[in-house]
Amino acid sequence: MIVDLKTGGSLPVHREDLRFYALVETLRIGVPPRLLASYYLDQAHFVPEAVTEDTLMAAAARLSDGVGRLVGLLYGDRTPSRIPGPPCRWCPAFDTCDEGKAHRAQFDDSD
Repeated sequence: MIVDLKTGGSLPVHREDLRFYALVETLRIGVPPRLLASYYLDQAHFVPEAVTEDTLMAAAARLSDGVGRLVGLLYGDRTPSRIPGPPCRWCPAFDTCDEGKAHRAQFDDSD
């Protein structure tokens, strides 16, 4: 069983992250974990998911897609793009990124 402790709200990417962890664990020891779960500390909410072959195949496909994108960026077949979103606040380029600043300003103004 793999449990990922989270602060804040639930996001779809949390489930995808857990599936990746299950894939890594399966490759590491040769046996998949039986269960994955996110535990949201602020809400004391447990969100379990059984690990199936489809779960691992989806994680492998997502990983393969990500590696393909990275290779395209590194070897010039793909142009980088900026897609503003919630992760902007942690981006090391945030201070020089107009798109990221504009996106964050939408939320900062409403506080």
